Amino acid sequence: MTTSNSSDFALTRDQIIQAAALETGDVAEGETLGPTTIDTFGLRLNSWVKSLMANGAKLWAMKQATLFLTVDTASYSLGATGTHCTNTYVQTTLSTAEALGSTSLGLTAFAGMSASDNIGIVLDDGTTHWTTISGAPGATTTIATGLASAAAAGNVVFTYTTKINRPQRIDGEAAYWRSSAGQDTPVKLISRAEYAQLSNKSSSGKLVQAFYDPQLINGQLYVWPTPDNAGDVLRFWYERILEDFDSGANTPDFAIEWGEALILGLAHRMAPSAGMTLAERQDLERRADKALAIAEGYDRENVSLFFQPDFR
Repeated sequence: MTTSNSSDFALTRDQIIQAAALETGDVAEGETLGPTTIDTFGLRLNSWVKSLMANGAKLWAMKQATLFLTVDTASYSLGATGTHCTNTYVQTTLSTAEALGSTSLGLTAFAGMSASDNIGIVLDDGTTHWTTISGAPGATTTIATGLASAAAAGNVVFTYTTKINRPQRIDGEAAYWRSSAGQDTPVKLISRAEYAQLSNKSSSGKLVQAFYDPQLINGQLYVWPTPDNAGDVLRFWYERILEDFDSGANTPDFAIEWGEALILGLAHRMAPSAGMTLAERQDLERRADKALAIAEGYDRENVSLFFQPDFR
């Protein structure tokens, strides 16, 4: 017997809807759903996918981000229109000293950089000058806006392409600040109440704690103490927002192991309007719950978990 040597099976939005409609009896085998019914099923599917985010992190939806810190700044806006924070960045240094107003920078390395990337140069006064790269980067790179003050050779330079979207949650056990020398130190995520009780929120030093408020447009991250070095960054893992189904050909923003759960879960949500008997609806609910439990059971990190008391 010969196997397929293939493992790329995937479902589209309309295939999920068609399978769910077969479960509810809204369509018979071989029939095609009308556009109005597809729209109705699609609305419930998108609504249910969004509600699933409330159940906790999905492993495939966890991403790592880097927040570029600003000296003496306690609050940062995280999102597409927020502070400088990205999933992937390049770090290098200035190869030559640059004067006030300079738009031509000598860089010790430029691999991974692209035209129009955001670029931040740590200045001698401790601030970071943010602008964009003009033209192709190289050993000598042109920037769109001249330096606000002088920068010595060896000062840190960051570049990145796009900001992160608003984090749904930040993993409280996977945040750390990285010094300009590349040393990592854990940062503890605390609650709103714990942050409110900090007596001096403007004290300066190396990051120890942070509080995240997700909000609706951009999230707000509060750090303590406020950073004392613009060359340091905060790195953390976060749960991104799951993507929508915008067309019939879209595949789910889920691991394929969730396919059965998506089909039966959608069917269960459409059952009340499908004319199914109570017994049929109860059986569908049982199967949907079982499929969801299997999918969520798979969606766990395969590591040991230890508990210990907090004696603070």
